[in-house]
Parts: sequence; C-alpha cells; structure tokens
Amino acid sequence: MRTAALLTLLAVCGAAGTAVAQGPGTLTFPAPLEVDATDEEPGEIPVFFLLGQSNAVGPAGGFLLANPFFLGGRYYPLHEQVDLRIWWPGNTPQRPRSPAAWEHYKTGFFDPVNNSSHNPIEGGYGPEASFGAAAIRSLGRPIFLFKFTRIVALHPDAQQTFSKRSDRETVYDDLIGEWRKASDALRAAGLVPKVLGAIWVHGEADFPPSLAPTYGQHLVRFLTDVRADVLRMNPDNGPMRWVVSELHDRHVPANFFDQAEAQIRAGQLQAVRTVPDSALVDTDDLGLDLGSPNYVHFDPLGVILLGERIFTAWRRADTDR
Repeated sequence: MRTAALLTLLAVCGAAGTAVAQGPGTLTFPAPLEVDATDEEPGEIPVFFLLGQSNAVGPAGGFLLANPFFLGGRYYPLHEQVDLRIWWPGNTPQRPRSPAAWEHYKTGFFDPVNNSSHNPIEGGYGPEASFGAAAIRSLGRPIFLFKFTRIVALHPDAQQTFSKRSDRETVYDDLIGEWRKASDALRAAGLVPKVLGAIWVHGEADFPPSLAPTYGQHLVRFLTDVRADVLRMNPDNGPMRWVVSELHDRHVPANFFDQAEAQIRAGQLQAVRTVPDSALVDTDDLGLDLGSPNYVHFDPLGVILLGERIFTAWRRADTDR
C-alpha cells in the first residue's frame, strides 16, 4: 500500500529529481528523519503553510538565486526544485490566464516564477526556497507548500486584515478559500493532504501605535483559528505545528520604531507560550537589506538562512515531542 501511495505521489510531482543537488559550495541540511511506515496512510502527502507579509512574499531578488555565480553558486540548486510543489493561485499580472495548480518550485530572472510574489518584472524568493530543500532532505520525500501572502495588518480593526471577523469578510476568508481550492486539487488527484506545519512571517504591518500594543492577543487568535479551520476541512489532518518568525530587532533609535517593535516581539513570544505546539525563531543575527522600506526586509542570504532556521525549529519541536 505504501509503495502504491509513493507512486501516486511521484506521478503528481512529475519526474522527481534531486532538489538538493550540490553545486559549488556546501549546502547544510539536517539529517533525514526516521519515517515509520505505520505513521503514513496510503496517498498521504506532507504539506506546509507559509503565511505572512513582505518577508514571506519574497523580498530577495530571484536572479541572485538563479545565478550560479551568486555567493559562489552555493545556493544555485535552490532556484528550481522539482520535489518542492508550491500552490500557484493562477491569473496574476505576471502570468495572465495561468490556471491554478500545484507546480514544481521555480524562481529566477524573467522566468514564469510561482512563489506568489506577483512581481511583474523579476521573481523574488522568500524563505520557502531553503525551507523546502531542508524539509525534502530531512523527511526524505517531496514536499507540498501552500504559500499565501498579503501586505496587510493582523489587527482585526484594520481595513484589510489577516484576522477572522464574524461581521465582514477579510483576508482570512481569502486564505481559507484558497486553501480549500488547493486541498481539493490534491484530493482530486487521489492524495490526502497532511498539514504538518504552518509558518508565520509577519509583524511589520502592525507598527502603528493603534495596532502594536495588542498584537499578541490577535496573533493567538489567528494561530488558533487557522488550526481549527484546517482541521474542520481536513478532519484526518492531525497535529499542525506553528513556527513564528520573530520580528527583527533593527537596533534603530528609540524615536523610530523601537516601541512598536518591542510590543510586537513581546506579542509573538506571548503567542508561542500560549498556543500549544508552536515555536519562535530568533532572527536578530540575520542580515537586513539597507535599501528596503523602513529597513525591514532580510537581505538575500538572510532569507536563505531564515528558511533553514524555520525548518530546524519545526523539526526540533517534532523530535522533542
């Protein structure tokens, strides 16, 4: 039964090659986890959510990742990964009339990229590139990544918000609706999505003084709502671990964004202490792009290290459980 499930999975993924082929330089990945056959049902596939704002979208230039000479070619294998399937929502300005589908991951320069950055000129990349490669190597099988990003606040009173509200539709409803489409597409192929983890890379949109102080309580509600709604749509899903990427402490003067940063960071810590089976990822030593608005985006290497660090946090929580 397990062999049949694996054949079905590879058929959906296409000709599954090595997503972590070594180029010049060295890629560092966790050792593979031991997978017990009794833990898998036929047709079950591992899915991870990547949700958030600009640092989740893909702030780093895709041509840097696709260029074999970037950083000595060390990260070139990450720009196209046939074992990493990402949900493409379809019909974007960059790819008009493109159907919604699970596609193998690709980013680069003037390529038909599918990391959901929707940049009409050049595909960027977010932490999904290195996260996916680390997950594939460690779990020993293809990975499906549902990426959903918007540049909106989490606070429920914001005009556009990630939070769930009972009185009006929000970005939260778009998120759940898009996952329903992605999940249905997998089930139509005879596969059962198993959401193993969800990643939240967010915080910068909640800097205004009216939003930052209550960030923690809204993040707790968001993490809880997403987990409950996914379980409702996928009753056989099982545990879904949350990994929250901490807002970077930019070490700027106190009269800049210091107070809001402290409030949001405290809220993120509060959330992972409150919500069961969740982890926080420290980002303060990662490089930032000096040219980014308000100095909030990670630089290209920082984005790669962030993805690896997020997977390490998820895996450590899994092995410690």
